[in-house]
Amino acid sequence: MKTKYKFINFEQHENSLWSIKNNKSKDILGYVEYYPQWKEYVFVNYPLKEMVFSVKCLLDIIDFIKNLANDKEKT
Repeated sequence: MKTKYKFINFEQHENSLWSIKNNKSKDILGYVEYYPQWKEYVFVNYPLKEMVFSVKCLLDIIDFIKNLANDKEKT
């Protein structure tokens, strides 16, 4: 599964928790985790610090979540 994109990358911490990191600064931008109440993966930005996301960055997060969902369906 693709975990490295042009500006961000995803690092797995547990089976259902991934951090989203900026490639340049290495700052954590948020998390992708499985949300059992909705039975799907979601983007979570716990109150880290003020951040701005471009459309390209958000599309990369969406792409990653779609790939996680597809992998989960296969198992």
